[in-house]
Amino acid sequence: MPANTTYLELSQDGGGAHKFYEVTVDDTTVTVRYGRIGAAGQTQTSAFPTAQKARAAAAKKVGEKVRKGYAPAVRGARAARPVTRRQVTSAPSTARAVAPVLWRFRTGAPAFGIHIGEDRCWVGNQSGDVYTLGHDGEVLAHYRLPDGVKCLVADDFWIYAGCDDGTVYDLSAKLPFAAYEITSDVDIFWLDIHEGVLNVADRNGGLTVIDHEDEYQWSRSTEAAPPASVARLLETAPDAAVHIVRRTRRNHAQPVAAELLYIPASSVPGLAVIDALTGAARARAVLRELQHLRLEGQDRSVELGSARADDAKQLDRLPGAPVLVVTTRYVADGRTAAVGVSTYRADTCRLTFGDAGLRLLAG
Repeated sequence: MPANTTYLELSQDGGGAHKFYEVTVDDTTVTVRYGRIGAAGQTQTSAFPTAQKARAAAAKKVGEKVRKGYAPAVRGARAARPVTRRQVTSAPSTARAVAPVLWRFRTGAPAFGIHIGEDRCWVGNQSGDVYTLGHDGEVLAHYRLPDGVKCLVADDFWIYAGCDDGTVYDLSAKLPFAAYEITSDVDIFWLDIHEGVLNVADRNGGLTVIDHEDEYQWSRSTEAAPPASVARLLETAPDAAVHIVRRTRRNHAQPVAAELLYIPASSVPGLAVIDALTGAARARAVLRELQHLRLEGQDRSVELGSARADDAKQLDRLPGAPVLVVTTRYVADGRTAAVGVSTYRADTCRLTFGDAGLRLLAG
């Protein structure tokens, strides 16, 4: 069977993300190439026991990226963008020392990323060097990352470094590797980890929360014209852009529904003062404004259908798999304030009929 390649891009206006993700399946081998659009990027290759498992792993990778906003694209159609950098200056501290200096270590460049553990400490500098030191100052390990390091964090199992290439690197293994691509053209300023949940703050004021299964816990928000059927329910012009909040509903880490909430600008007028927000922050702002209204569901309909390609990737299903599509029109003050369209995996939910009417139970 010939090799199969899927090429995706995520390009945002206003200085946002501008990166690609490519997955190639060749028999039992899966090759992933990723990086900034216009650059060669980095490549990782993994081998699997069977071709079927290789295809399943590749489909999972593609699904993860599509859920993050990536879409199929033509390689070379978009041009590269310049990368922004925070200018950092440093000077010797003028604070009066109140504790004895046990030892000194020079990294050779300004060092901003420092983490102290029970038996060792880590320091990263603006040249991309990360050193692991014992509490006696002995160098235990030295890593070289592709860009400056401004933050480090560790717990009992993981040690992460936030790099100026917008990537969080895992230093837990013998060799560091790119664990999470956050935003390829801004610096990562701060990391925190608690019970396996990693929190990443970047220069644009964005906060990304990632759990141990690499699933983004917060929604995304975009603006676009809704499908014609939704525009009719919203009573908006067919080409009028509305806010679209995207999220995945999960049960015990398994995706059970892909949800889209369509909200016209007239329903969230307070959002105009915070239009600079993007990504997950904007999604939260849209939902927060919507919560100011008194909403109730009306005209809820349930249809049996087949999963479209985008929904299938988000739900880890094959295109054409049976799904239940639930459409809900939300009304406030006698007008349509929002329309929700939820696509449920048919194997994870059931319909019940009773005195309370039609109910859908997921899980």
